[in-house]
Amino acid sequence: MTKHPNGWKVNGREYVRKSTLIRTFVKELVNAGEPVTHSAVMAMLDRERPGHRTFPTEISRALLGAAPAGARRRDGQRVEADGVAYPSLASAGEAHGISKEAARKRINSPHFPTWKLLG
Repeated sequence: MTKHPNGWKVNGREYVRKSTLIRTFVKELVNAGEPVTHSAVMAMLDRERPGHRTFPTEISRALLGAAPAGARRRDGQRVEADGVAYPSLASAGEAHGISKEAARKRINSPHFPTWKLLG
């Protein structure tokens, strides 16, 4: 076997490392304007390498630095606190001087009826 910069070359067949395959696919998704999701990457890996096991952590590690932060950003849960709508738990907590975890507890608590999720 001879070492290939991207993996291994055996009997004329080139083996590309999984992380490189994932990064290439993510760049194609970003260029096409598609969202970068674990399910999209898993589907690509199933097509490219049927029968191979892939764990979500492998995908996460390969994605570090592969996609712009905006491509992987999820929207926060919208929250209404004391009649004011906030885009996320963190921003609601910050506005009220509490942590994100405390804001989540207030939403789940019957003692704070003015705190709720906005779907």
